[in-house]
Amino acid sequence: MSWSEFDEEELQLIDMRLLWGGFTDYLVERGAPADGVAIIAARREGSIWTLRWNVSSETQNWSWRSSDQDLMFALAEGIHRMTDQIAATNSISAAQQGLATIDISIGGLTGSTAYINCLAYLQNISLITEVEVMGAAPGQVDFRLQLNASSEFLAEAVRKGSTLLPARAGSDYDYVFIR
Repeated sequence: MSWSEFDEEELQLIDMRLLWGGFTDYLVERGAPADGVAIIAARREGSIWTLRWNVSSETQNWSWRSSDQDLMFALAEGIHRMTDQIAATNSISAAQQGLATIDISIGGLTGSTAYINCLAYLQNISLITEVEVMGAAPGQVDFRLQLNASSEFLAEAVRKGSTLLPARAGSDYDYVFIR
């Protein structure tokens, strides 16, 4: 987690009472990293700690409270819920499972090592059940992939990764070697 760098004027716009009430739009808009943001405000009333959670991850937003006499238990409860929420958005439900086939072309394969690493990468994506080579040209290979879910999930998995990038020309993706 990180706190965005706010200038003096922006810091004056942050009202902790509004933050406690869940009004975090400005913080999310101004300081949200690409993969999401969590804003947690804690307040103690008597012997009870109450935490207000506001979590944003891509297009999803959640808000809830957790309470306990021990701050660590209230934090743990909230962290578990946040983990469950984010995991649910990155999971494929039974209704979304099925078989799909997609043909893709991957460029940037500059030698046998790059080809072997790219093939291993594709075979290790849990959405892909079978990889078939359909053709090859210098620096590029055409694959047919058998998927266990819709191809939109593959596009999302590739988008979140850093091994395949949208191609500039001549293929669907370019292979990027990561050490």
